[in-house]
Amino acid sequence: KSILGLVAGCLVRDKIIKESDLITHYLPEMLDTAYAGATIRNALDMRVAVNFDEDYMAQEGPIIDYRYAANWNPTPESKIEINLKSFLTTLNKSYGSHGKDLHYVSPNTDLLAWLFEKASGKRYVDLVSNYLWKPLGSERSAYITVDRIGCMRAAGGICMTARDLARLGMLVAQNGTKDGKEIIPSEWISDLYQGGDRNAWENGSFKDFFESGERNYRSKWYVCHKIGTLLHGFGIHGQYLFVDRERKLSIAWLSSEEDPLNSELSQRILSTVNDIRIALQKR
Repeated sequence: KSILGLVAGCLVRDKIIKESDLITHYLPEMLDTAYAGATIRNALDMRVAVNFDEDYMAQEGPIIDYRYAANWNPTPESKIEINLKSFLTTLNKSYGSHGKDLHYVSPNTDLLAWLFEKASGKRYVDLVSNYLWKPLGSERSAYITVDRIGCMRAAGGICMTARDLARLGMLVAQNGTKDGKEIIPSEWISDLYQGGDRNAWENGSFKDFFESGERNYRSKWYVCHKIGTLLHGFGIHGQYLFVDRERKLSIAWLSSEEDPLNSELSQRILSTVNDIRIALQKR
């Protein structure tokens, strides 16, 4: 998700999309869904009022069809025709107005990848490659999960080496520049640190998981203001990318935790990272 958030900044810079654009401007297929009236910015900040419960242990509800659509779970014969795009058009239940509290919904990110493809005329994988992976100087190719018809799952399932992930973090720590050349717009990076709505976080769906306060969420990145400002990406089963711009620090943390989410373990990881940040500050 955080990778898509960086691609979004590049598309805005190149005037391919605007944050204020309606999702349905690019995807008329979504006019009769809960995404009607939502903007690209709403989806970037997880503030779309779509009725979707992000419960990774659920045994029923839309998230089950989402797993089938992404081709992550063995698909029964009755669901064999479903794919990511067709699944997204079934999300037609809303619970209120867009742009309010943070409501974490992974399909928002897949929807934006689809939108980026329609707006740019390029496949999402090529956008990531051309905007980030090649200019970054990555050592190895990265891979992305696709559904059975080849649609890319931008919400998760990107596979890369830890070193290349850390390189991406350093690019963010260096305000989006490498060897004096801007790759990601510096104003977009600054907005990651300074933008966002703390009230939306306080009233949102992830507050209880991250016990430490002073947080918000911006363009698919978590922003913690406890010791300076720390950005981090966060994936299930213990995947992290931590970025401290002040200390020019990037930490890639890859795991294979048994549980999709474990609040206690996440707190320990964040505490370890903060210990490293404090130690570097004293040098």
